[in-house]
Amino acid sequence: MLYGLCSNTVKRVALELGGNAPFVVFASADVDAAVSGLIAAKFRHSGQTCVTANRILVQRPIYQEFVEKFRAKTCDQKVHYCQFTILHTSNLCHLLI
Repeated sequence: MLYGLCSNTVKRVALELGGNAPFVVFASADVDAAVSGLIAAKFRHSGQTCVTANRILVQRPIYQEFVEKFRAKTCDQKVHYCQFTILHTSNLCHLLI
């Protein structure tokens, strides 16, 4: 709607995907690289950055492959606390089943 209103007078506009740090993966993407990028974006500083990926949008043709690879990498993540205790992020794995 906004873009349509601006087009009558040929204004340049930039539209975002609704904010909330979207992570978009197209069918032509390298799935392994996309998964690695999402792991870095999602778990950087335990997800406490303002640009942490909160919405993950994956095109249907690669969706299942992406979810399987993301789940596997997520289950492999470890949180180190004071170099003594190692906690697994298994609670995130259950969300991806």
